[in-house]
Amino acid sequence: MNLAFSIFLQSFLWLYRNLLPLMGMNVLWLLLTIPLVTSPPATAALFYAVNEILGGRPVSALIFFAAFRRYFIASWRFTVVNVSALAVGIYGVIFYLNQSEWLRFAALVFVYLLIAWLMAQVYLYPLLIANQSQSIVALYRRAFALA
Repeated sequence: MNLAFSIFLQSFLWLYRNLLPLMGMNVLWLLLTIPLVTSPPATAALFYAVNEILGGRPVSALIFFAAFRRYFIASWRFTVVNVSALAVGIYGVIFYLNQSEWLRFAALVFVYLLIAWLMAQVYLYPLLIANQSQSIVALYRRAFALA
């Protein structure tokens, strides 16, 4: 029982020490997602800041903005690919639903591909932060494998 209380106390103290920086990073992210142009890099910077906190390193607004600048192009590459793939998937579902009966099966395939695509989205930014040297295709493969 003593060990369980000790672990709970350590977890609570870790959360207490890191709650204010996490709240600050979330407020920065919220302010930077209002303009559409800065939304993807702000998301990448938030993931970077959380990764730094989980690694036991201190974070500040300077680290957030350094990550914002560092991942600006890469995060926009992800966004362009994601929005394009989402548009193609939705168009595929709509197109094949309006076809003859035997082609409607293809709409179901597109629905499953869209679901897999959305599941892979959860892993893209953490993989971008963790594997900076890999190509975008390799990151998408790993995200789909994890999903």
